[in-house]
Amino acid sequence: MLDANEELLKYIDNYHIHLITPNAIADEDFSKFRSELKLALKYIKYSKNKKKLKDIINKDDDYRHISRRTVNMINVLTDSKIKVPNEKESVDMCQAIKDMIEEGRVEGRTEGRTEGRAEGRAEGRAEGRVEGRVEKSLDIARKMIKRNRMSLEEIAEDTGLTLEKVQALANEENA
Repeated sequence: MLDANEELLKYIDNYHIHLITPNAIADEDFSKFRSELKLALKYIKYSKNKKKLKDIINKDDDYRHISRRTVNMINVLTDSKIKVPNEKESVDMCQAIKDMIEEGRVEGRTEGRTEGRAEGRAEGRAEGRVEGRVEKSLDIARKMIKRNRMSLEEIAEDTGLTLEKVQALANEENA
């Protein structure tokens, strides 16, 4: 990896680096790991596939007691938000995932209610303004029809109402 003078290279150690890519590990090869690293790598591999991750966690009893350090590593590497209570040294991942799902549901409901109310109020105000303008235009058109100084076409143009609506108002006034 280093393109340098041969004289300089003899002073640099050539360390071997072993890279582990969880996505490249076959499911049967996870058993080769003897520590919680196996659980972390498997979680990382399936962190984007929620259904598969849930199946793995529910079927593997090793996920019932994972150390705080391993959970912290999983959180950092997958941007998960698994909570570890301060007094606990291990976490039941099944319960932690259920808690996260329920928190998400509660948050969604709360957000939906809040946003829904705000949107509803805004729509109601907008509709009220439109209805108020229409009512005002109708009142003005009625007064103009009573005065009989303008044609129905001119009244429609000045009030922004359709000619048909102005004609209907004129018919009401004449009835």
